Amino acid sequence: MCIRDSSGDVPITGLYATLDKENLYLRLDIEESLRNRELGFYIHNPGFDGPSTAFTRESESLLGFNANKLLAWTGGVTLEVYNASEDGWALLDIGAGWVMMGDEVMEFSLPLRMLGEFSAGDALRMALICEPEGDRFPIGGPAQLVIPDLGETTIVLQVDDPVGDDYGPGTYVYPEDAVFKESVFDANSFAVGYDDENLILTFGFVAPVENPWGSPNGLSLQTLDVYIDIDPNNGTGARQLLPGRNAALVEGYGWEYAIWAEGWDPQVIQVDSETLSPVTYSEASSAMKIYVDHAKNEVVIRVPLHFFGESQPENWAYAAVVLSQEGYPSQGVWRVRDVAPEPAQYLLGLSLIHI
Repeated sequence: MCIRDSSGDVPITGLYATLDKENLYLRLDIEESLRNRELGFYIHNPGFDGPSTAFTRESESLLGFNANKLLAWTGGVTLEVYNASEDGWALLDIGAGWVMMGDEVMEFSLPLRMLGEFSAGDALRMALICEPEGDRFPIGGPAQLVIPDLGETTIVLQVDDPVGDDYGPGTYVYPEDAVFKESVFDANSFAVGYDDENLILTFGFVAPVENPWGSPNGLSLQTLDVYIDIDPNNGTGARQLLPGRNAALVEGYGWEYAIWAEGWDPQVIQVDSETLSPVTYSEASSAMKIYVDHAKNEVVIRVPLHFFGESQPENWAYAAVVLSQEGYPSQGVWRVRDVAPEPAQYLLGLSLIHI
């Protein structure tokens, strides 16, 4: 995470955050010494089981969001750690981590265990408050650090996709609205893996994955389908993809589960074994996590493994599809964009010749 902001009263121009398997690292770019100030990094960890508060510890001013962890620096070479409590803030530890100060940079380190439980895809919100005035950084609202996968994934499938083949069956062209920038639907990789708890599906893209319409999952334009055949070549499951996709799996394959990932209404779908109709798997849908890794131009989807039964991901077959998300679909279409004879502002079109 990197935040640049020089519009406030506090002499801080940049906030950086990263982590490894053991520690959280923070860096501040400063314009003048902060030795006479006290700093508080207020953090909301969605995985922390405890109360939260919307007020700072010293000035009791409003944060603008609820925080449950506080890393406080009062001038030494270590940090104080506080948990939110029903009465404000309760001291958890002193002398935690380390702090280093230069003329233009301050650096901080804290063991991750001090922040409580979290997992890949969780978004830590953070704001820096400078006391005694209560100045904040960044000005516009809390920063966000999305916890990445820390390298504990077993990869079972890795597919590299050619660049520049984002034209459907050969003739599709993008809608005309400016939000549909070049290559936004051009996937260049797809991977399947798992850890101790989750199936992990990763789509890599040529272009940055942006969120122009502000979805809660960090992507607005793309819909990503993954179809899972848990017993390949047995002729079970559904060949037809989800409604509106107008495509089917090749003969001999049929999906039992479909992962339907998008910005607003992601779902895990099961197939009815008798009618072969798609049915929402509500418990799995609620447990699914989607996050965007902007540094890698990737969308990562995580679903707990126990929802898929006793078989193992190494034995499954997969089909991955990138589509255009549509909030106002045609009747019978499950939230993907139509293709028209000619492209329009929000319609995919056809090109007679693709070069």
